[in-house]
Amino acid sequence: MSKKYDIRELTLQECRIDNREWMKLYLNNNYDELTVKMIEILSALSDSKNCFLQIDKQTYIFINTLCKNIGFYLTQESYTIEDEGLISRLMLVNRTIANIFEISSFGSTDCFVKILKEAPNSLVKLLVLYNAKCSVEVLYKELYKQESLENIVSNWYGVFMNDNHPITRELQTKMSKHLLHVPKKINITLTSSTGYFNCTYIDNILDRNYKRSFNSSMQSLIGIDIKNKPKKKKPQIAIVSSRWKSSSAVYRSLFPYIEALSKHFELTLLALGDDNAKDIDESIFKKIILIKREKQTGTINVSEISVNDYSLVLYADIGMDTESRFLSNVRIAPLQATMYGHPVSTFGSTIDFFIGGEDTERADLAEENYDEKLVLIKGIGAIPIKNNYIPSSVNTFDEKKIVFLGSFYKINSQILDALEAINTQSNEVSGINPKFMFVPGSAIIRNQSFLTTSRFLKTKLGEETEVNRPMPNNDYMDKLNSSTICLDSYPFGGFNSIMDALHVGKPVVTYEGTKAYNRLASAVMRRLGLDELIASSQEEYIAIATRLLSDKEFYNQVVNHIAQLDFDALLRIREDELEDFVKKIKMIISGEIKK
Repeated sequence: MSKKYDIRELTLQECRIDNREWMKLYLNNNYDELTVKMIEILSALSDSKNCFLQIDKQTYIFINTLCKNIGFYLTQESYTIEDEGLISRLMLVNRTIANIFEISSFGSTDCFVKILKEAPNSLVKLLVLYNAKCSVEVLYKELYKQESLENIVSNWYGVFMNDNHPITRELQTKMSKHLLHVPKKINITLTSSTGYFNCTYIDNILDRNYKRSFNSSMQSLIGIDIKNKPKKKKPQIAIVSSRWKSSSAVYRSLFPYIEALSKHFELTLLALGDDNAKDIDESIFKKIILIKREKQTGTINVSEISVNDYSLVLYADIGMDTESRFLSNVRIAPLQATMYGHPVSTFGSTIDFFIGGEDTERADLAEENYDEKLVLIKGIGAIPIKNNYIPSSVNTFDEKKIVFLGSFYKINSQILDALEAINTQSNEVSGINPKFMFVPGSAIIRNQSFLTTSRFLKTKLGEETEVNRPMPNNDYMDKLNSSTICLDSYPFGGFNSIMDALHVGKPVVTYEGTKAYNRLASAVMRRLGLDELIASSQEEYIAIATRLLSDKEFYNQVVNHIAQLDFDALLRIREDELEDFVKKIKMIISGEIKK
């Protein structure tokens, strides 16, 4: 059972630990109130606006005091946490706990996990402290034995992957092992759904284990009765997105396709999320329906589409928000499809088709890469977005600066080993170590991830390495403009970030794999005639980057090629590509293309 507690939202200045007050609560058996005190501080530290970018002596003392208190009370046998709501809130700050303990003198939660691992009736407290950075091993079969705590273990399982990226080989091994031990049944909550987005960045082979279990569990719980009767003479299509606004990359990269559909079908937009009433582009839709999560219950309100006449539901993106993860498991229409807004298979949802580009996909691997049926359309399958930044033409060959284009989630041990090799080989060839710059976006300042990540990157690649917090577009583009070369991420590559680098005239080394999310960038590069910058192995990726940094003639040749490109003409979606897209949608609706 769960009671309602008054959990305050604290500012960083309000985060204070009164040791006497905490001890008094403990001695008086007011364990829930003491737990609330911990949650309030940990929740505040999880907030991006309270991220520590550096640590002074006073802050270090505060972190040590907090970690010492958390570890002390959680390892007391008499201290129990039984309220499900409080347990859920503690699970949500698992990543923050991992990071503050790493920053502290403790280095990790290991010493406390060892105590709890051997203590009776301590599973809940163990899971609060057990995280991917622990060196202590916890046996999954032991966790799954306790059926009475099945929902709690399931919530922890999803949170274990929250904002976590395998930055070291040890973390990669641990996180991949985690995906080998997916619970048979996942308790569907906001807490457990966090793993859905992150799992592909953790391991792009084992991600399907979690997604299939999540989707199966979700479908077994759904009690939604949708009545659908499609119009035969005038088919209706529902477009689903949480990002249908001009500022969104999803919108801008897919708008021409959806606009082409609007000339042949009546379109309804199912706008997901609480904030989507603002700035929606309504221009091509007959109707707009807001689908949002009820704050009190966490359920998705689908009352406005419970009776509908859609022939097809087409998702622009699935997985980046809670609503799409849930809704993709509801059979809204007889036919359901998705596109490259987030180019990953849902693995086991109710989506029937994945629309992909002929220039992007490996058609021979369709069944391996997708649970949905892959429907190929002419072209890339999306359009990269040109930034509105006005670059200055500066040759920066002598600067030897490298910008890594991947977001926080895309920084992993495999790609960091490649960057380390580029660093070493560049020094051997030219006697200069390049300076690496990271622009990882907003995730790095959540859950106190900034210090732990930046410290590791500096250790791995040199103290000159620059790790940036989120910044306005012009500042971000200034970083790219000051670089010598840019490097794409792998195995989850970029798309619009590739265009950003080319827009300021910088060579981009891409790493092509076998899935859409590591082939979209190379499809763009081929269309631009930049095939020599496409690597098909880690060795080739390292070699191309090293050559660009050391061979001035080759570097200038590539830069001059980029300067002469007409991006608008080369990358716009051609009329025959749009016609083919509309044709394939019609064939899906008519049944010519079957599930």
